[in-house]
Amino acid sequence: MFNTLPGRPIAAKDKDGNRLYFTPSGKLALKINTDGTMVFSLTTKTKEYNKEGQLERTSEKIKGTNLVVVKNEKGEVLGYQELGLGGKVIREYDKDMNLVKSYQYDKYGKNIECVVDELTLTKTIYDNKGRALYDIDFEGNKIAFYFYYQDEKNKIYYKEDVYGNKTYFDKKGKMLYTEDFEGNIIAKYYYVKDEKGFINLEKVENPLTGDTLYYNDKGKPSYVINFKGLISKEYHYDGTKLVFIFDRGTEETTYYDINGKPLYTTHNEIITKEWLYYKGRLVGFYDGYTQQTTIYQYQREDIIYATPQKPTAEQIQKWYDEGVIEELRKSKNEGTK
Repeated sequence: MFNTLPGRPIAAKDKDGNRLYFTPSGKLALKINTDGTMVFSLTTKTKEYNKEGQLERTSEKIKGTNLVVVKNEKGEVLGYQELGLGGKVIREYDKDMNLVKSYQYDKYGKNIECVVDELTLTKTIYDNKGRALYDIDFEGNKIAFYFYYQDEKNKIYYKEDVYGNKTYFDKKGKMLYTEDFEGNIIAKYYYVKDEKGFINLEKVENPLTGDTLYYNDKGKPSYVINFKGLISKEYHYDGTKLVFIFDRGTEETTYYDINGKPLYTTHNEIITKEWLYYKGRLVGFYDGYTQQTTIYQYQREDIIYATPQKPTAEQIQKWYDEGVIEELRKSKNEGTK
């Protein structure tokens, strides 16, 4: 039992070192993360701030429903959350109410059992300690595995994907480096402590290519320096929203939607590439240079289809419904025999 003065918050730390402040009644009021970001929890609203104290996101319960609307600092809708037993999130939707993620709990609604990415149809399976064990694809194949430090904190040690790439973490949960199946380091993460003592990601190096991605003081990608020491890519934002990335090498600009999904690429103001979405799910990618469309349905292999004119996402879905894609797949397989 805690002994506290009336109205005085109770301070604590979680296993990751984040500072937690509770009301005398036991409700979480404030969380200060190790990188300085803060989350204020009110009765029906949650506010997230960066380490500079600037508002970045709000989550607010919609009166008379079990839905929560999530907005950015400008008040633009990012998506929605659906709450279940005990106020836990059971589904997430994008701004157009397309289902993007589902959460499944045990029969008591207490422990998470799996999380389903509805856009890629992959599923993460958890144990009874709340630790991710492995990821499976839509066919039930295991495509990633999680390994943990052998201590009481149950912190992840490394994650290995189906290609043999391993990403290692320290005991505070920060990524250290990623190596490929041959043991080559393909990403190395560097952190810096600011004047307030908060630890932030500074840069990510790829020793194989010589590229280094630098992050800004708000924890977002800022620019890439190539092996020649020159800036090769620039990230441009409107507040917290990524608007476009400019590639200096190809002189191409790729634009993004409010949730960070790529929309299209331009060169000299002409659209050269476009990502095609159907109900929020990526179903195709059109390359204007080759006049080919890569069609995705999350099978083992993608289909490349020669299309002089860019198809719409609705057309691609119609091709699936009418069996056109399956015929293309069969003819492709027969051609490789």
